[in-house]
Amino acid sequence: ILPADLPPTHGAFCEPLGCCLHGADLAEIKPGSSVVVLGGGVIGLLTVQLARLAGATTIILSTRQASRRALARELGATATVDPTAADVIDAIA
Repeated sequence: ILPADLPPTHGAFCEPLGCCLHGADLAEIKPGSSVVVLGGGVIGLLTVQLARLAGATTIILSTRQASRRALARELGATATVDPTAADVIDAIA
């Protein structure tokens, strides 16, 4: 049960954020880490932010949507890749 003063739109992020926190923990992201995020949906964008908070110095997000790539940069991605325009493996190498 969410606190009464928490807007439902904020509460809606609890479950996806929990998934991202678990993934970041399993990935052992530490200061200086390099992280590649595949997908620019809610989970991917939250993961970008968590990687930045964990101290990752290289954070690359791959997604087809230009607007999501721009948002990822605003949220902390150091680079983005359009997988329809470039080979993701080549782009992160």
